[in-house]
Amino acid sequence: ELDQIRKCIGCNFCHGKRMIFDLPLKCAINPEAGRKKETTLISTQKKRRVLVIGGGPSGLECAHTLQERGHEVVLFEKTSLLGGKLRVAAIPPHKEEINELLDFLIKRAKRDKTLIFLNHELDPTMIQDITPEVLVLATGGKPIVPPIPGLSMDFCYTAEEALTQDLHEQRILVLGGGL
Repeated sequence: ELDQIRKCIGCNFCHGKRMIFDLPLKCAINPEAGRKKETTLISTQKKRRVLVIGGGPSGLECAHTLQERGHEVVLFEKTSLLGGKLRVAAIPPHKEEINELLDFLIKRAKRDKTLIFLNHELDPTMIQDITPEVLVLATGGKPIVPPIPGLSMDFCYTAEEALTQDLHEQRILVLGGGL
């Protein structure tokens, strides 16, 4: 049952300051790590119909947890693929391990038999037709673009755009730090 193991993606969130300052174990991709006793899920007393909008890591994790508690969950994703920004995060060299998390989340959703609709962008009328008791928006974040004059020019890209578009033979200047 190896597909039921959430593998480490090497992000080192658990290391660094946490170990230096003897802080409790935490994991960026496994909220139960080091907290198994504290995170026991309690079954719901009232089953609800929940609509999760967004098939990225947050939407998939949310759908799983709600189903595990006993709710009826339906998930809608506007694109043809699950995974959201994880797919982009796995593109740079040495970030391929992120695909391990993506594979885990998708396989778990299939194992859970989560009702998933791909290629569906919902509007208010469609949401009303589904009649959810609870609506969860897990539609992902948008990059912060500072108000610097000139950033709206054709040759300026967000990190996601730069990673997902063919920019070969272009000179590229990267602004900003971090991974």
